[in-house]
Amino acid sequence: MSEGLSIGRFNCLKTLFESKHWAIDDSLEISTFSRFCKTLGSLTEPQQDMLLKISERFLHISQKDYLENMIEPLSRLRKETMGEMLFFACCLPPEDIGKCKSSMTILYLLKGSTIKTRIGLDPYKALECFKEETIKYLPKNDKFRIVLVDDFIGSGETAVAVAEYIKRLAGDKVQSSQIMFLSIVAMQRGVEALEEKGYLVFSKFICKRGISDSYDEPLKSQFITQMREVESGLKKLEDKFRFGYQGSEALVCMERCPNNTFPIYWRTKGVAPYER
Repeated sequence: MSEGLSIGRFNCLKTLFESKHWAIDDSLEISTFSRFCKTLGSLTEPQQDMLLKISERFLHISQKDYLENMIEPLSRLRKETMGEMLFFACCLPPEDIGKCKSSMTILYLLKGSTIKTRIGLDPYKALECFKEETIKYLPKNDKFRIVLVDDFIGSGETAVAVAEYIKRLAGDKVQSSQIMFLSIVAMQRGVEALEEKGYLVFSKFICKRGISDSYDEPLKSQFITQMREVESGLKKLEDKFRFGYQGSEALVCMERCPNNTFPIYWRTKGVAPYER
């Protein structure tokens, strides 16, 4: 147990982990539970209570659970596009093509046999990414969809940019209605940004902002004030990451923690509960 953490709050954390079925792995070199204790121990008691409370909404999906969480949104997507050719590609901007990104995990699973035995996906192709030369493989008719995949959609900024990039490459061969997104987790804000542009999003989990959309007054204002105090103690935290990238207020960790999540969960290397 970390200094600065009472037995009562230690037990609250333990109860939280048990209710979430998170491993209390304090025997491991990298222990999420031990790091959580350290993080809480660095805060004041009111701040500890706030973090414990909002963490009740925290969603953590490790890579081993990716496939099972893809089945439901993928089934909905296929039902929506019955009979059409699907081109799956990683949701990558041009500058990230070739880099190791989490979207590659989703594409890898789409290439495997397990999903094929669970869902009738054909006809489809799984491409690494969408490039200029990909355009020649598109059918001459409009009976196809391009499905951009990722494990997490945050603000929607990158996703919109990738879709717009594809439309510029393809010209009049691809309309907004022919571009879709598949993810395991998406922030409501990101979904709305994409839908405003005419893109459909299929995601297992759609999450609201962790404080602003999740609590009524006066608790909301109290938690916002306390989180600002917490973040003022994080060294060299850039303004764009306060309350998560562009104020996303995410309470999400995939295999790694997205920067849309409140920085207290990932910012302090070796101490914060999750890796980024």
